[in-house]
Amino acid sequence: MLQMKWLTLAVVAVAGAGCTSSHGQIYRSSDWKGGESLGKVLLIVPKLRTESGEEEPQRDQKIRIAIRSSLEQMRGTTVIDGDARGPISEAQAIAAGVKQGAQSVCLVTMGQFGGRYLLTALPPGWDSRTTVQYAVRVIDVKSGAVLVDSVRERSSGGYLAIMTAATYPTDLKNDLACVLSSQP
Repeated sequence: MLQMKWLTLAVVAVAGAGCTSSHGQIYRSSDWKGGESLGKVLLIVPKLRTESGEEEPQRDQKIRIAIRSSLEQMRGTTVIDGDARGPISEAQAIAAGVKQGAQSVCLVTMGQFGGRYLLTALPPGWDSRTTVQYAVRVIDVKSGAVLVDSVRERSSGGYLAIMTAATYPTDLKNDLACVLSSQP
């Protein structure tokens, strides 16, 4: 009987945590090894608007903090915040990097930063999932070479999982840290 209680507790704990999956290709230039310092990095993240075109400054701030945190985990990397109201070209990003005295530029374009919560009519009862989609390009300002290029999606949750809006920034931070590290 005691073993059955532990088994039930383990199943509920695993279900409550849900599953996490990350997908996407990562290109790394031979000129840069994952985990190496990017020096002074200009971070450019265009605002992610709602479907109706409205801005959400609090959400944009959470996104920027998560990305900044991933970059700052890299030894010898200093992050400078850039400004982008909409899409920006590589040439514009490099010019902004030169103007700011940066050694590299990190462009991150968000595709999705959110989740869903569904109550189901039949058991198991609910489904809670988060999804973070983004494209990242890290460019060397001096040479214009692309050091890292990736389009990624990370999903967390599932049936009976307990996922909240606080999960989105953590998912973004952890996935981007893997992309920038030597071991994706």
